[in-house]
Amino acid sequence: MFFIFAVKPACAAPVSDMEDFALFDRHSQLFYMENRLFGNNKDTAFFILGLLCRQPEGLRSSDITEHLYIPKQTITRLVFQLHADGYIRQDINPRDKRSMLFSATPAGHAFYERQSEERLALYKRILSRFPAKKMEQLNQLYEAFLNAFLDGTETER
Repeated sequence: MFFIFAVKPACAAPVSDMEDFALFDRHSQLFYMENRLFGNNKDTAFFILGLLCRQPEGLRSSDITEHLYIPKQTITRLVFQLHADGYIRQDINPRDKRSMLFSATPAGHAFYERQSEERLALYKRILSRFPAKKMEQLNQLYEAFLNAFLDGTETER
């Protein structure tokens, strides 16, 4: 015994709309793949630490989320872990006693430098497969794509 289940679309979309959706769907799959590769806790913590190494005066957690586009619910856990590892410290914000400022410790700077050297070697190996001009074009296209969603306008073709 078996069942056959079929669903008829509520309204048929024109072929070009389906092709456009398929392109966007593929982009979404690649975006999630990128997030799995670079958006994991280890990489995100590395990016947070790098930002704090470049901001000796310290940053609030909201500043970090804004700079790195990290969800607020993620930042607390990662900052807590970096603090527990001794890579960052937290101080009361002298301009607003209700908030904290996070900054990198000497151990955090050293760890970030070591990790940067390792990543640079890896990235050089991987990126050497792609001409710089192609990477520049990819970044320009990706930025235009994201900006189109932010402001609701179409990009030039």
